[in-house]
Amino acid sequence: MQDAPDRRNPHRQPIKEGDTTVERTRLLAVGLLALSLHILAEAATCTWTGAAGDNRWSTLSANWDAGAGNVVWPQGNDALFDGEPAAPVNVSNGAVQFNQLTVQNIADGAMTIGKISGNDADYLVAVGDATVNVPTGTSLTLPRVGGSVGLTLRGGGTLTTSREFNYLSGGLNILHGTLQRLPIAGNGTVTLLDTSGGNDARLFMRGVNSSWIMPNDLVVQAGSTGTATVENQPTTGSGFTPTLSGNLALNRALTVKATGTQTLAMTLSGTIAGAGDLILQGNGTTAQSFVISGDTTAHSGSIRMVTNTTNKTLRLDGTIGNANIVVGNGVAIVGDGTVVFNVVDDAADLIDRGTGGSLDVTGMTLQPLLSGVQTQTEYVLASSATGVVGPFASILSYGSYTFTVDYDGTELNPGKVVLSVAIPEPASLAVMVFGAVMGRRWRAHPRVRGRQAAASPRAS
Repeated sequence: MQDAPDRRNPHRQPIKEGDTTVERTRLLAVGLLALSLHILAEAATCTWTGAAGDNRWSTLSANWDAGAGNVVWPQGNDALFDGEPAAPVNVSNGAVQFNQLTVQNIADGAMTIGKISGNDADYLVAVGDATVNVPTGTSLTLPRVGGSVGLTLRGGGTLTTSREFNYLSGGLNILHGTLQRLPIAGNGTVTLLDTSGGNDARLFMRGVNSSWIMPNDLVVQAGSTGTATVENQPTTGSGFTPTLSGNLALNRALTVKATGTQTLAMTLSGTIAGAGDLILQGNGTTAQSFVISGDTTAHSGSIRMVTNTTNKTLRLDGTIGNANIVVGNGVAIVGDGTVVFNVVDDAADLIDRGTGGSLDVTGMTLQPLLSGVQTQTEYVLASSATGVVGPFASILSYGSYTFTVDYDGTELNPGKVVLSVAIPEPASLAVMVFGAVMGRRWRAHPRVRGRQAAASPRAS
């Protein structure tokens, strides 16, 4: 099919279907349209001016400069507060969407964005990049924040909220800075550290004076040389039992801290995996303990507990799959879990204890695992026998190997807790191997298969 001739301009040729020039023109037009739509869709930076005089962040008040005079808030754009506003800013008129939110040059180092309504009818929604930039030395407090794309914190400052972050369903990414007051992070994973650089990331539960539970999975990303920290600091009361019940993926070290002067027991009940160390740090002068009640068999890093005072306890109530445990002076180790002690080619795990403190294994199960060629008969289980209370509740066997534990040392390893391995005689090992091989051949023999089938007729 082609266009009809133009009688007013006989020199104009009809456009033929498939004409290369026409097709290129059409493609160019489509491309230009797509580009223009993309440019229009990109978030523009709007700077707060407060020109409307009502100090409201809404789609009705012209308090923003987008480069061509004051405008009402255009949903989904970037918000910039350059300098502290003359009066507190409040979100109003329902949900306000932002792509990036940046504060800078805040003279007193603290800024709060509130809301007009007495309930949660006025709130912020993170969309697109969903990033909050707070510079080092500055704190920003927000009202309720919702969104499904996940919220990212950058800049090195502190971000907090008056309504927690449990309206977010896309998780939280703390790449640089401190996220404060977070007993529950909605639905989604909490990620600490960037994948490069050396910036620190901290999740700080300050003033959450309760036995909170955070069910979110937590991932510490690899690639950064910064420090990842989860810190709990109640300010009043005592006897709290906060819990991290999500799974921990430690691609780098994670420090879990209990600060302040309150008595508490902090529990990690999810699975722990990855090559990063888990560092447990108790501070203050009152009794504080850490409880590991999950499964750490996929964790190849060490479990370390450091403290600057006595009166601290490490409870091992889960399956401790990597028994490379290092504790500071004065720490008491107790629990009723299973401690998996890996022995690989004459090298073994170790419970390395500082001076003072105690190790009570009477409620624990010891599970030695052997791999490779074993030529030793003794392995140090704990670096010091001082303060050790035994025996283990049970010691599991491994194949034909049997184990015993000397709780006050041996002639070869005096003053230490020693695991002794009874290695089977070569003849016994040969019989074991011969029996295993013949068993496989016997089960594979046609006559044996026939008799098994006859003994187990098919149901009619």
